[in-house]
Amino acid sequence: SSQYITKVRIPLLCLNAEDDPVCSMDWVPIDEIKYNPYCILATTYYGGHLGWFTGFWNPTRWYVKPLSEYCIAILEAKHPTKKSKSEEPLSVDEEKMAKKIQ
Repeated sequence: SSQYITKVRIPLLCLNAEDDPVCSMDWVPIDEIKYNPYCILATTYYGGHLGWFTGFWNPTRWYVKPLSEYCIAILEAKHPTKKSKSEEPLSVDEEKMAKKIQ
């Protein structure tokens, strides 16, 4: 599949652990990803093959958080939301708001 990375034309996040026994970093098309503006390669030192656990007592999959953040960022970039009035900065008339010292 690495032969197709140059043809990717939608946002793509590639996650790979450097200790992955199935998908060695030697097989990751780093240069092709680097020069494709649609692709991002994120690597970790450890994680094995689709491992990436976090937490000791109740381990969960770590990759869910960065993947979710990436998807949200892509959606927000494509469809920016309008700010509601409550989110807009307030302008303050300092003369009216300043308490006179007597």
